[in-house]
Amino acid sequence: MRHGPRIGSLRLAGASCALLLAAAAPSASGAHIRANSFLGEIQSTEAQSLGCASVGGALTVLQEEPYEALDPGSAYSATAFTVVNATQRSLYTYSPDTVTEAVPDVAEGPPEISASGRLVTVHLKAGIDFSPPVDREVTSQDVAYAIERGASPHVDNPYFREYFGSIEGASKARGGPIRGIQTPTAHEIVFRLVRPLGDLVAKALVMPLTAPVPKSYAEGFDRHDPSTYESHEVATGPYMIQNNAAGKVLGVGYRPGHSLVLVRNPNWDAASDPRPACLGEIKVVISEEAPTEFALDPLKGSDTVDAARSSFAEYDLTHFTSQVVTSPGAGESYVALDVRTWPFRDELVRKALYAALDRAELNAISGPGSFFQRTATHFLDPGIPGFAQAGAYAGPKGARFAFGEHERGDLALARKYLRRAGYRHGRYGGRRRITVGGSLLLREEVSETLRALGFKVRAAQAGYCAEPRREVSACLTGWDPDFGDAQAVLGLPFDGERITATENFNQGQVDVPWLDRQMRRAEEIGVEPQRAGAWARIDDELVEHAFAIPLDWETAARLEASDVHGVADRWNSGNWDYSYTSLK
Repeated sequence: MRHGPRIGSLRLAGASCALLLAAAAPSASGAHIRANSFLGEIQSTEAQSLGCASVGGALTVLQEEPYEALDPGSAYSATAFTVVNATQRSLYTYSPDTVTEAVPDVAEGPPEISASGRLVTVHLKAGIDFSPPVDREVTSQDVAYAIERGASPHVDNPYFREYFGSIEGASKARGGPIRGIQTPTAHEIVFRLVRPLGDLVAKALVMPLTAPVPKSYAEGFDRHDPSTYESHEVATGPYMIQNNAAGKVLGVGYRPGHSLVLVRNPNWDAASDPRPACLGEIKVVISEEAPTEFALDPLKGSDTVDAARSSFAEYDLTHFTSQVVTSPGAGESYVALDVRTWPFRDELVRKALYAALDRAELNAISGPGSFFQRTATHFLDPGIPGFAQAGAYAGPKGARFAFGEHERGDLALARKYLRRAGYRHGRYGGRRRITVGGSLLLREEVSETLRALGFKVRAAQAGYCAEPRREVSACLTGWDPDFGDAQAVLGLPFDGERITATENFNQGQVDVPWLDRQMRRAEEIGVEPQRAGAWARIDDELVEHAFAIPLDWETAARLEASDVHGVADRWNSGNWDYSYTSLK
């Protein structure tokens, strides 16, 4: 997703995005009502047309965030995935309107999982070629090399261990051949696993790490630390980053922090690709300096889309509703609490903050308006298997536990929890400070709630949330699922075995042996609905013990010019899918 935690543009993006509509329309006290009354006109990924409105033309994309990585082996942000999904073909892919139904891409058909769950076999299509200057057919060895290089510290793939670590030899791999990845023929690849995790590995084959990479061309770049393949990468998808005759894209089609140009891949095989690839060219303009000026272009200009998670809560969209595209199920936001350190190692204190927080207000600040958002009662996203089974969603008030019943916050109830925790007057009266991280507006909202409970607060940079040594007690964060499976939602953010010293996705440092044991058992269940039910029970435990505070099930929203038929990718946090978007 996904889609990693929301620090910068990691797959947990969202809360820190700047407001793009400031120049687009005046704010007004009735903006919520007016926008809400026109909600029926707003397009959604659930009903969008996936066909081309026309073929050809150049689309301009206005973007605030620079790309952190465009190498398919290391890319792990929603912003980067917009490019990777257009230029690379993974073994499997999702249609823009689903997060659960993967279809074959480089693969010829569904993955074959053995009865033991320890063997996954994939057959590849013939006739898929690399773009210039490689100009040859993709083979199973190219897929094997792509996955193996993910274990290299020079590529440093962030999800290799989580989803592919069960392959024989993967736990000690450093970028060379992995004995559990075998290529019996040029169009067959086999994964041998040390644990019965075939279902998980098969679902993870939608990730960009499985996009073919030609070893003879890329291995020289991969010897650099970090790899420089990104500056010379070739494509298998309908588009490629504009390059020169030697294959160099850096300084040609890609100027980091400034611009990116995608052109048609002359070797793309349209017959074997599920994408229509309507556009002739995509030009991405990156500017962190003037986001408000960008807003006028998609609303009143032409051939333009906005690639930010804009907030619509304060603006009157009466005249622009047909130019808004929303994508439900684009991830969730939550408050991660450091359960290892004071004061949140005490479950009652965690519940006190849960009870006191005005989560509806936090959602209005962090997302595209409270009229688009749904306050979450647990962590599994709508549409993810296990969502409906999660008991936290089944209560009469939408929450099973008293501390979660009041989305606007209940200070009196919070103080009851604090008194039970030993705080005599339902308030903390000492001098120790709680460190709060995340984006400024969200951080301040949580800080004000903590002050109301008597705690003193200090601020931390958002990036500190991913470094346990910083001891950030509360962090505004979130998670976009990497694929349509409950483990892809709950695994990395809450598994104690996944805590790392840097780039740590388990920001609350939830390291609970009995919970980890439940996860290990749930991982090995390969049939539904048993698998979804097992992860739903884990979801229940996370809420019951307030290991984190769920805020919202996100609905992403994007702006398009009136002459653009924009298609948003539900799997990729509602970002534009360039391979389906077209001009009218």
